[in-house]
Amino acid sequence: MKKMMLFLFFIVSGARATSYAQPMQPLLSDNAPYLSAGKYMNAVNTRALRDFMHKYESATDISWYNLETGYLVRFVQDGVQMRAVYGKRGNWVYTIKSYYEDRLPHAVRHVVKSNYYDCAIRFVEEIEQPRERVSYIVHLEDKTSWRNVIVQDGHLAVMQEYTKPEQ
Repeated sequence: MKKMMLFLFFIVSGARATSYAQPMQPLLSDNAPYLSAGKYMNAVNTRALRDFMHKYESATDISWYNLETGYLVRFVQDGVQMRAVYGKRGNWVYTIKSYYEDRLPHAVRHVVKSNYYDCAIRFVEEIEQPRERVSYIVHLEDKTSWRNVIVQDGHLAVMQEYTKPEQ
């Protein structure tokens, strides 16, 4: 029964991924082996698959990868590119949503813009972890520099800062 459920899941998710296929830029540079529906899909932990199916029911463009410490799944949900990581035993480790300023929650945008009003928000990564508050890594750019700031609970901290080369 378990094999039949997994087989049906992979057939359905494979059909969904091909019918909604979009060109996607790599979000993570890794050399993890790709787990396709026809090859090695039974290597994914059942607990991870169940959790993924429960949390991300409307996911499309699903791709699983085998990591040394577990599994990475890349997918699209509601037009947002996402990555979720699961441990070897199928426990959910974290999820990263990648999007632009238009999807950033208003309160987070206000915190960033009130500190860096001259900077453009180029990209956002929203990080969810078990038993942790959601964190936002916001990539900023102005005329002379790039900054990566993290916002959590209304507090902002600079993670990285780079100066643009003079032209």
